[in-house]
Amino acid sequence: MGFADLVEELALIEDAEIRQKVAAVWDAALSEHNISAEELQKLPFCDEVPVERVSLLTHLRAVARTAAHLADIYTDTYGVAVDKDALVAAALLHDVGKLDERKNPLLEHSLSSVLRAAREGLPDKVLHAIAFHSESAAAKRRCTEAQLLYFADFAHYSPLLESGNG
Repeated sequence: MGFADLVEELALIEDAEIRQKVAAVWDAALSEHNISAEELQKLPFCDEVPVERVSLLTHLRAVARTAAHLADIYTDTYGVAVDKDALVAAALLHDVGKLDERKNPLLEHSLSSVLRAAREGLPDKVLHAIAFHSESAAAKRRCTEAQLLYFADFAHYSPLLESGNG
């Protein structure tokens, strides 16, 4: 069973080539780290929130669904053109580098995630959104997709810490 078999949110990406590339990035990372796709349910997405509460897989899926909703809202409500496929692809890939970072803390996960996505030939908007999804990168965000990925990711991180439910 690969990533595509486990993550129904891939279907939110209409472009079949992008969808396939996202799955290929994850499958390569899982293979390189000798981890099954199912094991993503047992890995924490951050040190501050117990894996029993939120796994890496749960986080990825929640961020992807939120990103897709944000794309629809910004397009329908505000008339802002959002590349939904790029945004959802970035949402599903923004933390793939955490597998590398766990093995070697010198490999910051945003950079590692971008390198993995670039190797698979994903579009520049996907790469940019992944690269600048962290709070510290705010000044460098240059596209709507990067801003929306940040909002979607932060929505599934900060409240878990602040509410004491972590």
